[in-house]
Amino acid sequence: ADARIMAKMAEELGVPKDKIRIEPQSRNTFEHAEEFNKLFAEKNLKVGLVTSASHMKRSQRQFRKYFNNVLALPTGYLYASPAGTAAVRYIPHSRWLYNNALVFHEFVGQMWYSIKTVNSE
Repeated sequence: ADARIMAKMAEELGVPKDKIRIEPQSRNTFEHAEEFNKLFAEKNLKVGLVTSASHMKRSQRQFRKYFNNVLALPTGYLYASPAGTAAVRYIPHSRWLYNNALVFHEFVGQMWYSIKTVNSE
């Protein structure tokens, strides 16, 4: 669903429809890069990689295994300038716990993919 929404937005921003490809069948980043690789014989084409900023490093690492020209197009940054006085910034907020969970998820994901890569070589 997210991929289709992003594709629609890209089209509305002027990206030609025939230049937009999505691959909704994969279950994770590892599979997504592999499936995308199967769609294209040309490995020098420019791939615009759209994903959350927190997930971009792992995504780029996977896609660069298959494509030479990967352009990062991150979205959904975790940081937003806090409103109000400086004291407000120190009041606990559930959003920060969520952000920490995302960062931890990416850390574990990167470690897992490193292990997977070493074991597959």
